[in-house]
Amino acid sequence: MVYPLIRALLRGLRKAYAQHFANYEAPEIYAELIFKSVYLALADVGPGPTLREVREAWLLSKLWLEPDLNSLKEALGVGTTRESRRG
Repeated sequence: MVYPLIRALLRGLRKAYAQHFANYEAPEIYAELIFKSVYLALADVGPGPTLREVREAWLLSKLWLEPDLNSLKEALGVGTTRESRRG
């Protein structure tokens, strides 16, 4: 399923942030770019048709706003609401 892969991506993002992005001024931009890039890479070469079939259905901009990502955003020190994203 896609959801366990997303959870694995979040774990990887947390580690990457801790190791490489702590000194950047705009960690949210970097985290979101990594998130989208890795997700699309998994969709292209991932475990068979499951990811490729759902790739079109998943709107990554909405996925980034999912409540499950709030813990990552808190660790990054960025907003967790739609309003703070626009801010």
